[in-house]
Amino acid sequence: MNEAVSTTAYFADFLGPGGLDRASARELLGRVVDIGLAFKYRRRFMSTRDNDALDAIATEPLPETACDLPVLLTDLESRYLPTMPNFASPMFAGFPDAGNNLAAVAGAILGELIDVNLINADFCSRGATEMEIALIRWLRELAGFEVAAAPPTTALEVGGIPTTGGTSANFAAVLMARERAYPGSRADGLPAGVQPVIVLPDGIGHYTIAAAAAWAGLGNTATVLHPVRDFRYDLDELDRHLRAARAANEHVIMAVCYAGDSRTMTIENLTGFAEVVRSHYPDAWLHCDGCHGTSLLFSSRLRQRLDGLSVYDSVMLDPHKVLSVPYTSSFLLLRTPGDAALLATESELILRHARSFGQITPATGSRSFQSLRTWMLIKALGVDGVGRMIESRIGTAHRFAQLVDEHRDFVRLNDVSINSVAFTVIPPGTTLPFDIETAQQSAALTTVAYERMLADGAIYLHSFELPDSENRLGLGRGYRHPVLRFMSGNSLINDDDLTNLLDTAADYFIERRAE
Repeated sequence: MNEAVSTTAYFADFLGPGGLDRASARELLGRVVDIGLAFKYRRRFMSTRDNDALDAIATEPLPETACDLPVLLTDLESRYLPTMPNFASPMFAGFPDAGNNLAAVAGAILGELIDVNLINADFCSRGATEMEIALIRWLRELAGFEVAAAPPTTALEVGGIPTTGGTSANFAAVLMARERAYPGSRADGLPAGVQPVIVLPDGIGHYTIAAAAAWAGLGNTATVLHPVRDFRYDLDELDRHLRAARAANEHVIMAVCYAGDSRTMTIENLTGFAEVVRSHYPDAWLHCDGCHGTSLLFSSRLRQRLDGLSVYDSVMLDPHKVLSVPYTSSFLLLRTPGDAALLATESELILRHARSFGQITPATGSRSFQSLRTWMLIKALGVDGVGRMIESRIGTAHRFAQLVDEHRDFVRLNDVSINSVAFTVIPPGTTLPFDIETAQQSAALTTVAYERMLADGAIYLHSFELPDSENRLGLGRGYRHPVLRFMSGNSLINDDDLTNLLDTAADYFIERRAE
């Protein structure tokens, strides 16, 4: 493409009824792909944070005149992209959202170019909806749910819904639980005087269930937190609490557990939790937030750690979190496909085709072909290939945990369950167990390391407070302490990167340590 050609000339056909010609589109999009790949293969997590530059971007005036696209792309690459985090960098180890599997990236690009609307299968999507149905059936089979041999005739028979993220999937599960407990509440609202209860674990859950309870009209007070031990429910305490709740005529409508909690990725005792809940509340909706742990379903060696999953009413999984799939791709799977009717809406705009997901997906209208990303991943790698990717990721986490254990400046607070390693600073001249003063020094050093990490942008590890459930610091199981967390979601991370990540994290508090 001639750099001197103006946007108006270059897009002469595009601005009229003819559209952009194929050769020009290929040249332009080739440049876009080059820019995107250069960004993805940048090793730094992010350029140094410049708040003034970010504010300047946020307050740009409305563009009144055209800008040549080659100039705009150059400006985008030089000015805007450096302000963005690169989740595909091997120096990003705070979350597993790498999004860099080639097959999945190809699916993301193709999905945007195909540009079908999956709200309605009649004329908007057709074959794309059938591919999405196949994908949901694959995932249900992996989860242990029964999959009918015959193709579904309606969306209500598919047994799952695609969503824009784990938040949407969890919200849908709460809505289903509400409708099961209070039939007709979707149309008429909650009956007067009811006080629904949702069971959640204390300190390890994700914010989305409590938020969904509020959005569903149940109120934040509907969520009741229960004791945990070693990042799982304390089932003895749960049994005691639910027995007392039943005696007090409390209405538990839903119980939620985690196959991979949001802090340490610890997998719940799925069978034990379900048995305790159903012994007291057999009609409560059982939901498993499997955002992280459902990745193990792809591994023949590891999937037994999810035994018991098939008795749950619903399971949420997030390919864009754990399968290196670009945003967004999430699903809610249903043990009983007909439960989708608890969400069903009616509209002549959608119901012209019985398989349209638009009728059973809450808070979602038009939707792109996002599921092509996960479909491409599974077709390209197969279940065995995805399983090997997950097994390799867990092996990387174990190697990082060993490095933490061997490092003089850090102590680890959790056992590796899937791919999470939480650790904190050992102040100079101190040893375990901590006393209160040492713990305060450790907390300060861990916090300053995270703050400097954000300012620098070379690497990223997540940080939050974590209960010392195994009493590794010596101040009791209830003591909460700030940690740095490594997660191995990126297949590009190698052993040299692991050492670099840990040593760089130590460098962020080296000055404070010298004081």
